Amino acid sequence: YRCLGQALQAQGYHQDAIAAFRKAKQYDPADRTLDAAIDRSQRGIVADFLNRYRR
Repeated sequence: YRCLGQALQAQGYHQDAIAAFRKAKQYDPADRTLDAAIDRSQRGIVADFLNRYRR
């Protein structure tokens, strides 16, 4: 699920990427890199929103 999340994140599908990273987190709760990946996707959602509605 980590690879799926990274692929979705790279394509800009941040919501789906977060879901995949959370699923990976269920299998490996101690992995802190998944927390960082979730944070990056959440920042991507905010950035997309700001870019879309900036005017």
